[in-house]
Parts: sequence; structure tokens; C-alpha cells
Amino acid sequence: MILDHVVMEQVLDKVCRRIFKDDQHKESLCEDIVKSELPEIIKYVKARIDPRKVCAKFC
Repeated sequence: MILDHVVMEQVLDKVCRRIFKDDQHKESLCEDIVKSELPEIIKYVKARIDPRKVCAKFC
């Protein structure tokens, strides 16, 4: 499990690049969301909040 936010951001940025490698705009949006929302999402994960409730807040 990755607990360091910086490492997690780096991993998720790689995920954004891999998923949206053909669309720079979407890749950039994905990275922005990771940077702005990651601490909040981690808080929900640690609290074991139902993923559907978490998704409703961000989706």
C-alpha cells in the first residue's frame, strides 16, 4: 500500500498518462483532479466510506 501522497500522486499521474496517452487535454484534466482531490479521497478510503458515496461526491 502506498501511503506517501507524493508517491501516490506520481503513480496516479502515470495512470493518467497511460489512460489518456492520445489526448493531452484529458491527461491534464486527470492530473489536475489527482492533485486537487487526492487528499480528500485518501481520507474517505482510510475511513472506509462506501465507494459509491465517495464517487457521488466526485463524479
